[in-house]
Amino acid sequence: MKIQILHIIECLSLGGAGRSLLGLIRHSNSDTTAHTLISLLSPDRQALKEACDLGIDIESPERANLLKQISKADVVQIHFWNCPELYRILELQWPPARTLLWCHISGDHAPQCLTPELVQYTDALIASSPHTAQLSVFKNVPEDKITEVIIDTPDFEKLDNSVPNKQSHFTVVYIGTIDFIKMHPDFIEMHAAAKIPELKVIVCGDGPALATLKNQAKQTEQPDRFEFVGFQTEPAHFLAKADLFGYPLADKNYATSELALQEAMYMGVPPLLLAQNGPALMLKDGETGVLAHSANDYTQKLENLATNPEDRTRLGQKAAAFARLNWGSNRTAPQMLALYHRLMDKPKRRAPALFSDREHPGAHRFIRSLGAAAALPFRQSLEGGSIHDPALLEAADNRISESSALLTSPSAGGVLHYRFSYPQDKHLRYWSGLILAKQGRHALAALEFSVAKKLGFDANRIAPHLKHETAENPSPKLDTPPTEQTESTPQGPFPRALHLIQKGKGKVLFCGNSITAQRSGYRSLLESWLHHGLEQPSESLNAVLGGVGSFGCAFLFHTTLNRHREAPALCFIECLSGDIGIKANPEEIGPDLESMVRRLLKRGSSVCFLFFYHHRWNTDTARNVRGVYQKLAQLYEIPIIDVASEFQRLIDTGAASEASLLRDRIHTRSAGSYLAFSQIAQSLTMCTSPAGAAQANNLLAPAYPTAASYLHTLNLEPSQLETVSQSKWGRFQLVNRFLQINPGESLDFTLKEGSLAGILFINGPHSGQLKHTTSNSKNEYTLTDKWCNYQRLHVLRFEERPESTGKIGLRPTGLDTSGNLASLKISALLIRSNRSQLPTSTFTLNKL
Repeated sequence: MKIQILHIIECLSLGGAGRSLLGLIRHSNSDTTAHTLISLLSPDRQALKEACDLGIDIESPERANLLKQISKADVVQIHFWNCPELYRILELQWPPARTLLWCHISGDHAPQCLTPELVQYTDALIASSPHTAQLSVFKNVPEDKITEVIIDTPDFEKLDNSVPNKQSHFTVVYIGTIDFIKMHPDFIEMHAAAKIPELKVIVCGDGPALATLKNQAKQTEQPDRFEFVGFQTEPAHFLAKADLFGYPLADKNYATSELALQEAMYMGVPPLLLAQNGPALMLKDGETGVLAHSANDYTQKLENLATNPEDRTRLGQKAAAFARLNWGSNRTAPQMLALYHRLMDKPKRRAPALFSDREHPGAHRFIRSLGAAAALPFRQSLEGGSIHDPALLEAADNRISESSALLTSPSAGGVLHYRFSYPQDKHLRYWSGLILAKQGRHALAALEFSVAKKLGFDANRIAPHLKHETAENPSPKLDTPPTEQTESTPQGPFPRALHLIQKGKGKVLFCGNSITAQRSGYRSLLESWLHHGLEQPSESLNAVLGGVGSFGCAFLFHTTLNRHREAPALCFIECLSGDIGIKANPEEIGPDLESMVRRLLKRGSSVCFLFFYHHRWNTDTARNVRGVYQKLAQLYEIPIIDVASEFQRLIDTGAASEASLLRDRIHTRSAGSYLAFSQIAQSLTMCTSPAGAAQANNLLAPAYPTAASYLHTLNLEPSQLETVSQSKWGRFQLVNRFLQINPGESLDFTLKEGSLAGILFINGPHSGQLKHTTSNSKNEYTLTDKWCNYQRLHVLRFEERPESTGKIGLRPTGLDTSGNLASLKISALLIRSNRSQLPTSTFTLNKL
């Protein structure tokens, strides 16, 4: 019987832990093990494709399914590093399980720590580097726990066909994340100071420090010495050129076995590292590489190696022999299999759920992840004045504000990382304010302090900081009339809308795709800014559906407005990004977008278009789609806030990298979210003209005569089909109800008014094809299976717009990706109508 392994990872990608995981499974014996994977965040698409090609079952991280998969698994393998998502699931009450924690961090620097709580939680604790195995928390593991060192390692097969391509100049290559929480901050100076006439330093990688690194290189006497080539999925091309692998890391980082270092050694490229880092234990000084003890020593040894090709050859040969003997997925897989068998000898047990403070879950989880020493000032700050005197609290706050770059990181388990995951946690907002103020980001600090105060944080502790930040750099204010006129309404729909929102008398409607849906994206920051100073901020309205463009958002938009009598004061429309992503036909999206605009203007609302960056931003398709938005913006005097062009400018000039702003070339990282929000806020303060001046009583003739007045969502409910077995009903992500239609069945329905606009259904690796027939048309529509991350909601548009209503049939046909007859999961129907009321209809499920 196969051992069923469930892998849980924060985010499956082609970096570090993800590459190691994929290599492990690639070399596992498929006769003895079967692997299922849950990625808590949406995985990288290329990594997901590789996982599917390996036959890994991909499961949703939704809570009920997560616990179900844990119960089914023989072994649950947790790929650990400190992140809010992972700690959140460790607090659930798991069913009995055998747990294996593979630690992908060094474990000794906050916030990337290996804590006693984690040791107690797991049945087997696996270090991914020798450095982690030397920590006291690892050495003092209870006797009932299994401990081992299994190196994080890549699959070397792709490197075997590489041919050395040495250059005429001495070439140093660095491969890795460009972030000073990992890379040594003096990287440029260490190489610029080297007295090597023909030195070339190739930097492969991306990250938030890339712009700084490029600027530092420009300031050197030989800026051409440095070449930045960006992130490389196949680094062998550059390692083939290298004479030396230069890998100086920051003093306190979370690096472990470093896959790039292993690949360099495998290819016979001698490494030069700093001795005070965990990866230094991966090599033997003077035998398989060279260790330096300071920045100056690094430069000196770099010069020595440049002038001694015989030493480099000797070191490279021994490094390659060592790597080939000890590392590689083909060696890791048997080690891990033996460990699985040892775990199978142990009974499943119910692990103790990690306790969380219900009142402050985000702050408590963050503190618990740090280890006792690093957590002390945060714990004192959390406990507050009821336990500690003011002087001690002030000292604790000062220590928090001076936290290391790693401890404050927005993406590596730091304060800002947890703040984005728990935006309603007042302590995390307060600590973020302290950190941002220390960094000189005063306007953002003032916003954090203000929100912390609204959430109930001690106003006396906030007052000095808020007063200082406001005086230092006041928060932006919306343009309103002078004080003596604040009760009068500004002229022009757009200024009037902003005025109502700031007074708490108007709602905001966000209409868009996944960029607007991001929990830690621009929207939450913009909402806080718009409601700045209000005691009771009004709730925003959201009509958001990821990746379906204007058409998918249009039907959610109409449904949302039908549910709310009060018209929103202002609507932000961001559907453009989705339109670019699905390569929408401009003539198809134009009518849907215009129907939204006209309905808003008829209700007295103001409209604003938001343009966000997409990696296809400069393609012809993107330009054509943008033309639709620009055409309607000009016709109806709608302002456009173009965030995308600013992102493109920063990327083109080297002021920021794409990777530092975006996590997948579309969705923003924390830095990108801040940048997008700040540009929108700044643009709003400049909208003093009566933008959006088109009024309900003077609307021009529509640019697209076929624009529908309304798009309704016709949801499927069991009561509509009482004779259908309950087993055919389900819910997608516990929200969207669907009806499963099997081969040989047809869902037939009759509309009393209106026409079919589209179908909302569940699309995934096992989808088939769909055919549609109407009583007044013999055309059939076929959907080709285009699966993506897990299963997702998908919209199929019908271009045909028949005037008459009638009987419509939906039936599945074709094969799924496994070659079996396919089923379809229909969630809702989209109906065009000229009436605000949802048309009536009847349904039957018939055998063909």
